[in-house]
Amino acid sequence: MTQMRKNYILKKLICYSVFLLTLSLFSCSSNKGEVGAGGVEVVDIEASIDNFSIVKLSDYASDIRYIPLETSDSILIGGISNVMYERETIYILDYSGKIHLFDETGKYRKSFLRQGRGPGEYSDPFSINVNPDNGDIFILDAWKGILRYDNNFNFLKMYPFPNNGITSPGIEIIGEELIAVSMASFIDFGYSLICYGRDTAKIMYKKESKPTHDPYKRAVLKFLHYSIYMLGDQLRYYNSNKDSVFSLSQDFQDRALYYISLGKFKEPENISSEDYGSSEPKIITPLTYFESDRLLFMSFVLRGLCREPIEMKGKRSDGTESVSYSTADYAIYDKQKKVVKFLLHPEKDIHGMEEDILGGKPFWPNFVNSKKVFVSYENALDLINYFEKYPPKTKELKELSATLKEDSNPVIILATSK
Repeated sequence: MTQMRKNYILKKLICYSVFLLTLSLFSCSSNKGEVGAGGVEVVDIEASIDNFSIVKLSDYASDIRYIPLETSDSILIGGISNVMYERETIYILDYSGKIHLFDETGKYRKSFLRQGRGPGEYSDPFSINVNPDNGDIFILDAWKGILRYDNNFNFLKMYPFPNNGITSPGIEIIGEELIAVSMASFIDFGYSLICYGRDTAKIMYKKESKPTHDPYKRAVLKFLHYSIYMLGDQLRYYNSNKDSVFSLSQDFQDRALYYISLGKFKEPENISSEDYGSSEPKIITPLTYFESDRLLFMSFVLRGLCREPIEMKGKRSDGTESVSYSTADYAIYDKQKKVVKFLLHPEKDIHGMEEDILGGKPFWPNFVNSKKVFVSYENALDLINYFEKYPPKTKELKELSATLKEDSNPVIILATSK
């Protein structure tokens, strides 16, 4: 691994640990699927904590496609920082800050790199997004702002952060000209959701929050921020340190949609460092939420409530072996059946839904795109190792396995939601 990639990964890990995903407003107790005050739907995690099962992908997706990205000496992706799939195009932001475009068969189209400090240049690309209507590309520079380019990479405009000491973990596009950005401050620990309009100097909407605790006195330091995602033309936002998911319409009307009820398993306000890093306490920390029309996808750190902790072995500085356990796990909330299911591993130590359509590696989407397609990816070496242990049985996966090499570019996986 190159030193540049090590530094990049370290920087990403720092950003993600600093920005522990979090959110909400209410504190009540309810049965699963109940609609609470104000029409808020209750997602009862506390009452569902024993509902573990293997979940089949075919229950929620009608098909799945594996798309190996074209590989050549001039097109080598060392690692994916961010991936998008819109307009029959796959967009990859790699660890070097370069953006690559592939068609939906995996054929290479073109690449783009414009790092620097001048006009139209970015310094530290954290993520990308694409307007599904016109193909405009948005690059989120974690410390600087958002740079907007057309689909030929011509620079269009810059959306600067309004103050110093601000960074951003997320951007979403609402309609043709509205840009939603999550921001957090290293100066006062405040966080906000901001919407820019056509005029980049004008903020159309701003929702600000402050931590309810003194971050310097909290046993486990947390920098809070709003996490954001789209479902159709509506923005969803949350802060998983609280308990609710909200929607924001294009005319800036917001309302609570889901109350994530953790009950007695909710993480204490001043959780100790020992409990936070332990796999034993019966304490749940929310991580991420995102949606399809039917499902609310959720991830949590379950600690002592996890059914299948993953053992992780390492080496201490003195050369002795260390053993720790990952208790992160996935759950889904079926909005039709009003049921929460925690996912058991379809294969030992592999998270996700059982990929029972073509028989591939357990599947979990990274996100759901504007056409309601579940989007994920796997590194070639991980798939090679998986197929060695679990030989493919379908024609599609046998052909895929035969073409993969250790230095092949990643494989994009698309599942059409039902």
